[in-house]
Amino acid sequence: PAFATLRDQGVWVESAQQPARSIPGMGTVRVGIVNLMPLKEPTELQLLRMMGRAPVMVDIDLIVPDNYVGKNTPPEYLAKFYKRFSEVADEQYDGFILTGAPIEHLPFEEV
Repeated sequence: PAFATLRDQGVWVESAQQPARSIPGMGTVRVGIVNLMPLKEPTELQLLRMMGRAPVMVDIDLIVPDNYVGKNTPPEYLAKFYKRFSEVADEQYDGFILTGAPIEHLPFEEV
C-alpha cells in the first residue's frame, strides 16, 4: 500500500517486480527495516518517504522476527509485505532500521 501512496505524492519508487533501472553515478544501498511499530503502514510511509529523497537508490526489505504476531496488523498484510528474519538471515545489508523496540522494559546495560 505504501508504494501507491508514495508514487501519488511524487516520491520516486520502483516495485521489486520492475526491472531495476541503472542510473549512471547513482549507487544503491540495501536496508532492512525491522518494523515493530503497532501501526505498520504509517511507519513505512514515513521511512520510505525519507528514503525516496536519498541521493542513492535504496533497496529495502521489511522484516519482522520469526515469532512476531501483530496485534494491530492482519497476518495477511505481514505475509504479503514482510519477510521473517530467518528468510533474510544470510542476506547482506548495508544497514538496518529498527523501529518500535520496547527498550523501556530492558535494563539500561542491555540496550
